[in-house]
Amino acid sequence: MSTTGSATVIAGYDGSPDAKRALAWAADLACMKETALHVVVAMGDLQTRRVTDLDDQWERRRQVELTADAQAAVGALEFDDVSLEISQYAPTPAL
Repeated sequence: MSTTGSATVIAGYDGSPDAKRALAWAADLACMKETALHVVVAMGDLQTRRVTDLDDQWERRRQVELTADAQAAVGALEFDDVSLEISQYAPTPAL
């Protein structure tokens, strides 16, 4: 698919059911507008107050799981012009 528009549709993704619906909606919009889709996963809110080593382990595991989930969700889209960004920022600055 070639993009004729100059704008890019940007969608935030956190793995929630609402994010999955929003991603499908954003892909449909990008397809309709004939433009690219850029998906952003903001990891900044996952950073915990590191009290124990278990906190670090949980954070790393959750980041790996969310990254894999986002890659699968983007890969399942029937849309070619899509990019995925894994950001270490919180959602607002990432988007």
